[in-house]
Amino acid sequence: MSLEAFFLFLADKITSASKWLRAYFSDEQGQTRDASPDNLVKFGKIRASGDVNITNVNVNLVADPTSPEYSGDQLREILNKVSKQVSLHSGLALGLDEGFVEGVESRSLSPLTEIQKNQIKEFTRAGWKRDKVNSIATAYRIINAEDAEKFVVAGKLMESAFKGRKKVINRKMYNLARAGYLERFAFDLLFSAQYREDESISSVLDYFPDAIFLDQDFLEEDLDIELLRREKEKVQRVSVYARGKRRIEIMENGYSKYLRSKIDMETGDSTNERSLFMIEKKMPYRLGDSEAETLDLRFRVLARKEFKKPKSGKP
Repeated sequence: MSLEAFFLFLADKITSASKWLRAYFSDEQGQTRDASPDNLVKFGKIRASGDVNITNVNVNLVADPTSPEYSGDQLREILNKVSKQVSLHSGLALGLDEGFVEGVESRSLSPLTEIQKNQIKEFTRAGWKRDKVNSIATAYRIINAEDAEKFVVAGKLMESAFKGRKKVINRKMYNLARAGYLERFAFDLLFSAQYREDESISSVLDYFPDAIFLDQDFLEEDLDIELLRREKEKVQRVSVYARGKRRIEIMENGYSKYLRSKIDMETGDSTNERSLFMIEKKMPYRLGDSEAETLDLRFRVLARKEFKKPKSGKP
């Protein structure tokens, strides 16, 4: 099948499966727009002609497995055609994350609640872009599977979300959702404009002073750096989240290093006060089938007599 014929085929499938399958164009700047069947046909003709001006535009598919009309067989047929095009080195630009089929089928087993759907509507009305809203929906499905103890389903969804092209934004949205911050954002949108427009949530994803999430590349010294940054910005409270025994250990050792660094920094200081983030609450719990722990820290200014060197080991 030629590249042009493939897009004719894809346009026909989008038409017949319009209730559960959609396509959209995206460029390098993250801008997106719907890809109608007619535009897919035109895109295929231009792409097949080798137009260099269109090489940086991708076509992405979004399936709704919760739709009554959803067909796994039709989706597999499309993916099979995609695979053949890739093997022919046709230059096909079609966005599909790793584990796409497994992820789509798992989503049908972990539908969104009505509250979550309403929150997503609020985020959409606030002007958040589709890629972020889609990541939120994925995060909610993972959380729902975890809370229902459907660990296999949750694992498949995580594998699809955290190893694909959008793994960074998917992981950040999951962290915010799992810790309850997205629920707070949705509530705030009812009364204020703080989180309106896409730039507001983009800023949160770049840096969120209220929380520190220990992802897979997080090191012990990173916690010291993050806490000192928040001190300078006069952040009063911060919660630190770790999942899994290894990351919990990194969090606790990292906090001990932070305390030692405060002592080293202030040894020669003659003032009678010391400032630092102190543990207000330490909460162990489980997320799915994993151990987890949260440190709630509060910035405090202490008199010298209250400021003692921590014992070696865990705080």
